[in-house]
Amino acid sequence: MDLALYAGDGAAFRLTVTDALGDAFDASGVVVAQIRKARGDVAPVDTFVVDDTDAVEGVLVLRLTGAQTAALLETPGTGKFSGVWDCQLTTDDDEPRTLLQGKVSCVPDVSR
Repeated sequence: MDLALYAGDGAAFRLTVTDALGDAFDASGVVVAQIRKARGDVAPVDTFVVDDTDAVEGVLVLRLTGAQTAALLETPGTGKFSGVWDCQLTTDDDEPRTLLQGKVSCVPDVSR
């Protein structure tokens, strides 16, 4: 899932995790969602705040603050940001699972 962000705007989305039958998948565990300039980069550019209050029902909410999206434009370049992101779940007895991934772009907003 590709994300198109506006610098300075907060962003949040609800991720519902299901199994192959469409039933809720217990997403309890360590959930990490990060943005990187490129897939091979060692350090993330930023990390989403993950609300896992309803993880047992398969619901996660991923958030970036306005300050986080504004900071994406501080990356050297052309005044916009292009990169990649993903969200991984690791349970106590399992290998990491990538739940969702895609490209991320961020541009300055028009109204200020």
